[in-house]
Amino acid sequence: MLYKRIKLKDIKQSNCVDYKSSRKKLSETFISEGYNPRIGFISVGLDNKIINGNHRYCLLLKKYGGEHNIIVRKKMITHGVINFITTLISIILSPIIFPYYMIKDYYKEKNEIE
Repeated sequence: MLYKRIKLKDIKQSNCVDYKSSRKKLSETFISEGYNPRIGFISVGLDNKIINGNHRYCLLLKKYGGEHNIIVRKKMITHGVINFITTLISIILSPIIFPYYMIKDYYKEKNEIE
């Protein structure tokens, strides 16, 4: 993982939502205490899309605006990359694994018949 200082406007996220009454106290506490990376980072992927910390991002954007710099945790490998690698390995190994099980089942059935 890499820690990087970037502007809020450079972070990509979906939509900021209003806090419900049950989370108002949490948002007020966050705004009064500020963003503390030691307590919890905003994590982004390689494309600066938020992986974790969307609510913190929205509160910071509302309080400081898009030009404010923060430190984020940049993950070099995201779930998408892991899924891609897993799929690629499955595609490569499937021609080897499936015939093995077919042959194994064939001989198992053949031995049961005899």
